Amino acid sequence: MEAQKPEEQDEPPGEVHFVYADDTVGVTESHVVDGFGEGGETIVTGGDGHDTSVQADPAGSAEVRVGRRPSKPESELRTAQLLVQRLNQDGAQWDPPHLTNPSARDERGIDCEASGPNEQRLKIQVTTPERAAWRELAHGSDFRASTSEAALVEALRVAIEAKKTRSDPEIHLALDAVHAPAHALRSVAQAFRRQHGVWAASVGFLEIWLVGPSPDLVQRLAP
Repeated sequence: MEAQKPEEQDEPPGEVHFVYADDTVGVTESHVVDGFGEGGETIVTGGDGHDTSVQADPAGSAEVRVGRRPSKPESELRTAQLLVQRLNQDGAQWDPPHLTNPSARDERGIDCEASGPNEQRLKIQVTTPERAAWRELAHGSDFRASTSEAALVEALRVAIEAKKTRSDPEIHLALDAVHAPAHALRSVAQAFRRQHGVWAASVGFLEIWLVGPSPDLVQRLAP
């Protein structure tokens, strides 16, 4: 079951829920439950070995759980797949993306590419705003934490700032919030655009996207 995708807006409608089933990873089927309303926002993923959840309240605090740290190639490719799905929903015609060869990564920071009509190429650089969860999960335990909208917005800004020296007007920068989806909350994306949208557009990438665990949680940050 998939509900109609809401438009990006400052105040999302209340009491709407989305459920997604997805087997594009090619390993096991996964699902995403995405809900928001007067009580706040919730994102829950599961079914493929990386159960996660985030519950945010209207006051701007959030409770986070992350169950598994994906490999770097897995996270990069899944992020690119979701970005391509969203772009294609918006009218693009990109083929499924693939991981690039090492020279492209080293020379231009391109992690994934997709082909399009007239020999066009979608070039994607992937980075993550998550740090604490990956450090803790490296030791094998579940990650649980309390955080705030302000901290999540700042993490997005820091992740983009760290990539300024690799910016390129032909590259899409994709912020991976697939396996640790707290940063993909709509309230976080909206707050980032209000606070840092003009700055992010000046960094030098063609576009900057925040990529959550479903196409409806893939949100453009800039321009």
